[in-house]
Amino acid sequence: MVRMRSAILAAALLGGTVSLAAPASAAGAAHPASGLPSALNAARVARAALTRPATAATPAITGDDATLIGVTCTSPDSCLAVGSFVATGGSTFGLSEVWNGHTWGTITVSGRTTKAAVTEAFEVSCGAPGSCMLVGEHFNNPRLPAQFADTLNGVWTPVKWNNPAGAKWSALGDVKCVGTTFCMAIGIVSKTSGGGRALAELWNGQSWKLLSVPNPARLHATDLSALWCESTTDCQAVGVGVNSAHHFATFAEHWNGSGWKLGGIPNVRGRDNLLNDVACFAPGNCIAVGETRAAGVLHPLVIRLHSGRWHIVATPARRGAALLGISCPSATLCVAAGFHGGAPLTEKWNGSTWTVLTTARTGGTRPDDSLLHVACTSVSHCVAVGFRYNPRRRFSNHTLIEVWNGGSWHVQTSVNP
Repeated sequence: MVRMRSAILAAALLGGTVSLAAPASAAGAAHPASGLPSALNAARVARAALTRPATAATPAITGDDATLIGVTCTSPDSCLAVGSFVATGGSTFGLSEVWNGHTWGTITVSGRTTKAAVTEAFEVSCGAPGSCMLVGEHFNNPRLPAQFADTLNGVWTPVKWNNPAGAKWSALGDVKCVGTTFCMAIGIVSKTSGGGRALAELWNGQSWKLLSVPNPARLHATDLSALWCESTTDCQAVGVGVNSAHHFATFAEHWNGSGWKLGGIPNVRGRDNLLNDVACFAPGNCIAVGETRAAGVLHPLVIRLHSGRWHIVATPARRGAALLGISCPSATLCVAAGFHGGAPLTEKWNGSTWTVLTTARTGGTRPDDSLLHVACTSVSHCVAVGFRYNPRRRFSNHTLIEVWNGGSWHVQTSVNP
């Protein structure tokens, strides 16, 4: 769940008390390029989902300061993006936007009135057309979050609003569904008000089951960040924790259908290492993306799983840059998205090398753009989502959607509450 859910990750991994933070805005958080862990507040609000309703609904939400966290598409005519927005009055609600091939509309995310009035949607997945699961967090009180999950069958309906037994707080940051009776969700859980541990839960179509997740012996305050499932018996997850040198360090786990098992993954020594997303183009062939940080400077990080081992691969050097999302529609094309300074960043992999793509930017006065997630249906169609804002204006986040046609990116009109 590393990918910018809210302020929880930074506080949790550092073992501090969790404090409430609405989605990042120009007022409330530094731009991602300003460095970790504030970057975790301003460049990772998490992810998305998809279905295929007949038409895009009229926006059913009003407010300001909106961010799209993730996206997934089953075809060029069917995409669903999720995130959060700050409504008039200051409450935060989940945001769900749907693409019908012509326009983006919205589907209302379920919410509950709590003391903190915060619901944040982080990720969603569809195991079959029209059958989707969305996960995230809401707040039972002004300081401690609880996980939530919604299913989509025309409308979003809550199926989970509580922490696991004995937990003080938790959040679900990623989910992948295969068919209608299998959804794997991952995140973080804690029995105290401080640092958490890696969390995984399994949905069988009717109820959730808490799974046992091994935590790396040399890391504390661990959190599973991202997930990809090739089948019900093959899921890859990556996570982050804090090592003895007080650096963020990554780890990997594999689900074989009956349990989770730790796997070795390299880290760049002397730096903070974070992985924000993972995608596979075949069983045992996966790529994870993220960033490293040293002396406050970010650089992109790419790690590949091949022949049973994870290894770091070269990517174009970009000072002040991070990769937050990745999608691999084939063995010879993966597309990653993120930010470089105040600009959106996209890169593509052709099966052997990475190159930087020219990414469209929004207009206006001194805009800052960041892409948080990307979903590709083919080598000639990808959709990336995120946010744009004016760093000189408070609460100025607006949704950002860009589309790749195989040759270039263009900004698509999205809904802003």
